[in-house]
Amino acid sequence: MKALVARQFRTLGDIGLSRGMRGNGAWMAVGIVSLGFRALGHVRRRREVIWRAELAPGERLEIGHLLESFRDLGEKPPS
Repeated sequence: MKALVARQFRTLGDIGLSRGMRGNGAWMAVGIVSLGFRALGHVRRRREVIWRAELAPGERLEIGHLLESFRDLGEKPPS
């Protein structure tokens, strides 16, 4: 339900900006307000932290996504 409302709000904003660019001031206001709410939603969205660690001096971090990178390190890939 939340995604449906967000999609409709986004569509309304796109229509507002489109018609507003053609000279309709009321639609331009609708588009700008919609764009503002979308921007606030992006700012307020929390980012999920997957993994966090602090590296000591001299340590390094390697990120791999291929099975070969796990085999090269002699580790088992996550299941």
